[in-house]
Amino acid sequence: MKCFAKVIFLFVLGLFVSIFVYPLVHESGHSLAALISGIEIIEIKIFPQPYSLFFIGNVADSIKVFIGFSGILLPFIISILPALKCFITWFMKFVFRVICIFSYIFSIIILIFYKTGYVLYDDDIVKVMMILPESEPIIFIGLVLMLLLTLKIVIKSAPVNNISDFILKNNIFVEKK
Repeated sequence: MKCFAKVIFLFVLGLFVSIFVYPLVHESGHSLAALISGIEIIEIKIFPQPYSLFFIGNVADSIKVFIGFSGILLPFIISILPALKCFITWFMKFVFRVICIFSYIFSIIILIFYKTGYVLYDDDIVKVMMILPESEPIIFIGLVLMLLLTLKIVIKSAPVNNISDFILKNNIFVEKK
């Protein structure tokens, strides 16, 4: 029964990271870029549909691109930072990294569809492409590199061993190896 309770706990913790933590970091990336650029933040919403609303006005395209791309850039930066040794924080970071991986894959697919004329207008990458269409190769290479680096970190962290060790041990705060 203890193993089942731990699996449920990990499931709930994973949902928390998926529903609240990742969207908060993503929207914070946009907001931080806006603050750095001197752009007025009108509204930030995390739940149920995450979004950030800014008063852009008449600013340079490079600032719009910076704000648009920062939603994926801040989660990437956080995902490559080392995880703490406590299992719970390691697991949260693991889930966060997996979400980042899916985000990069999704963005690459959206970029390919954009190139073929199928456009998802509300996506950050599409908004960046609409401002700077000539930046597609750079964005594509950047996304692939972020994907590969994050994948390498996830694989190297031995998630199967760490999760199975946690579930089979009695202590909730297990040191990762």
